[in-house]
Order: sequence, then structure tokens, then C-alpha cells
Amino acid sequence: MLYATDVYLSERSLPLSLNDCDILTYLYAPLLKTQAYSLYMYLNVESMRMRHFHQPCAISRLTMALNLDLEELDQARKTLEGLSLLKSYYKESEGQGVYIFHLMTPLSVNAFFRNQILAGLLQKTIGVEEYTKTKNYFRSGLEKLTEYEEVTSCFEDVFTIDLSQNKPLKHESGYQEEESERPIIHYDLTLFYETLKDYQVPMKIVNRNEDTIKQIATLYAIDQLSLALMVKDAIVEGKFNRKALVEQAKRYYSADSASSLKEVYHTQPIQHASPQTDDDNLNKHFRYLETISPYQLLKNKQGGKEPALHDLNIAESLMAMGLTPAVTNMLIEYVLGRSNGRLDKNYCETIGASWVRKGLKTARDAYQEVHNTKTQKTIKKTTKKKENKPVEVSAQDQEELRRLMEGLGGDL
Repeated sequence: MLYATDVYLSERSLPLSLNDCDILTYLYAPLLKTQAYSLYMYLNVESMRMRHFHQPCAISRLTMALNLDLEELDQARKTLEGLSLLKSYYKESEGQGVYIFHLMTPLSVNAFFRNQILAGLLQKTIGVEEYTKTKNYFRSGLEKLTEYEEVTSCFEDVFTIDLSQNKPLKHESGYQEEESERPIIHYDLTLFYETLKDYQVPMKIVNRNEDTIKQIATLYAIDQLSLALMVKDAIVEGKFNRKALVEQAKRYYSADSASSLKEVYHTQPIQHASPQTDDDNLNKHFRYLETISPYQLLKNKQGGKEPALHDLNIAESLMAMGLTPAVTNMLIEYVLGRSNGRLDKNYCETIGASWVRKGLKTARDAYQEVHNTKTQKTIKKTTKKKENKPVEVSAQDQEELRRLMEGLGGDL
């Protein structure tokens, strides 16, 4: 937080070029808004003056010159930092805070439009029509050279240099250079990479395109599980298709926003409650699944934290297929138990479609279907081994499944 008693120095390595000013005006200004843009331009002029008059100025100088209060000034500074147009350095000297505001050069036009975060934010801010006009403003209007032959002279045609009498030139560092940076993105990819291992995606391709992937994920607010699936689908024949990933991200953003979720908050209708025969743990678990919504079930599985949109969207699609909340809950628990705590959309929907066709309505119906499916698989295994003990296998399997459901259900 800035204080009125703080002082500052403004500096930059090189002055802004005319092209830099165009980029700031047309590409950055809509993102910066008036206060941050004014602060950048004011500090830019001061940085040139402070080359000759290197003396700290009070922060109050900025508030008066720009007609901002301290909070507005601090927010404008952070906006510039967020877009990598400013670096701030701080120290205390004789009980007073001293800042150095180091201005950064804006990205080139090509670098700006290649950056998914900046380009996407600009399009969202000014609209598609103005965004297209702005891009066209920077397009080259030079004559096409397809029918021309280059006849430019090279260096050797013009100069002849005899270095035999000269001493070797020494290279020295510390010269002024343009400084520009892309915005810093903090997007944790730990779970993303863990999930990609299951998809057997070429990691070299992913690593080469990690920056682009992070930009798209940040821009469209994609969770790591969904991002992994999108990246897998965007790699075709050993090549990364950025356009395909962007199209997937756009569909995800429009369809998977939390505001579009409706069904996942519903609980089981009374007419589809399981008949209560005994008061054992299994029947208690049926009641548990029929009194909470899929949203609450997923939240419980997350230890009370908000579920990932990826998981909520799967639950929403299952209920949109016609599954009741309790049957959806049972399916979620079943898949989580079989898939090491992960929900796979295709796997869930395959099972869900089958259960819809079979007309399952209650938690008991779904449990019985899981039980029957597991029993049939076990019987097929024992048949291959020429062991004909269906009754013993069924009893053993029922106990195993009961323990599984108790473990998944939490408090029973």
C-alpha cells in the first residue's frame, strides 16, 4: 500500500518509440482504463526528466498531478504491474519508504496478438467488431512483392574493411536495451500433468506449448481435469492444434459456467424413495443418497470445498439424460470407487445411458444394478476357470460391495 509520505523515482531503459505509443493507445489503453494509462504516461515523461534530475519525489506529487487518491493510485500501479508494463521496487531509508517505478516497453503487435490472455481480454473489452478493426489497423499495407526481384546491395558490395592494423574489439555489457515482458500467469499444472499420464499424451509436445495452454486455461477459467482432456483431443497425429484447443475452451466457457448448472442442486423426489426394509448400514446409505443433491455429494467428497466444474458438469449431464438425483449419486460413488477418485465423462455417460434405458429410479435400484453387473463379471471369470460356485461367489461379492459402498458413503 502506498503512503503519502513515501517517495519514488521513475526510470526506464529506452524512450518509447512512435510504434510503442500506437500499441499502448490501441491495444493496452482499453485494458488499462484511464487512471492506469495516465499513470504510465506521466511516469514515462518523468523517467526522461529524472535521467538528468535524479532526485526522489513525494507520492503526493502523483496524486495531485493525476487527481487520484492513494487507493486509486495504488490500484492503477497494480494494474500496470499485472499487464507487465511496470516493475516496482521498494526499500526503507531513514524511516521513509522509497519506490523505484521501472517502466517496461509494451509487447510488439505480433507478441500481443499471440498472447491468448491479452488478445482475449482485449476482444472481450472492446467487442469483436472493434477488435477486428484494431487488428486491421496494424496489418501491413505494403505493396506485394510477388512480381518483384530483390536487388538490394549487401554489406560486402558497399564496404571494404582492413582490420589488420586495428586492435581486437572488446565486447562490453551494460548497454541500454528494450525491456518487455508477457504478463505473469500463475496456473498450477500439477493435477493436469498427473491426468495426462493416464491419456498417454506425448509430453514433449505439451511442454513445448505449455505457455499457450496456461494462457488459454486462465482466460477461459478451465479446471485442470477438463484442460487435460482438451489438450489430449487437441493433439492429432503428433501435432498440437492450438485452434482446436481454443474452440474447445470457448465451448467449455459458454456451457460449463456455474450459472448454467441447475439439475445438480435437486434432491430425490419422495415418490422415488427406496422402500425401507431394515435399519442396517446399507439402508442408511440409501437414505443418505436420497436426501442430498449430487452437488452436495461432490462437495462432501471434497471435504466441504467447492466441487470442480468438471465434476459438476458430468453430474449435470447425467441428470439431463433422465437419471434421478439418487441414481446419479450412486453412479458417481461407483465410478469414483473404480477410477481412483476421478470422474471420466465418457465412462459416466456410458453407464448413465444404460441405467436410463433400464429405468432405474431409486438408490436401491442402482445398487442392485451395480451388484448384478459385478456378479455377472465374477461368474464369467469363474466359468473360464471351470469353477461352478455361483452361490458362494454371490455371497462373497455382496459383502465386498457392501464394504465398498460404506467406505464411499462417509457418515452412515
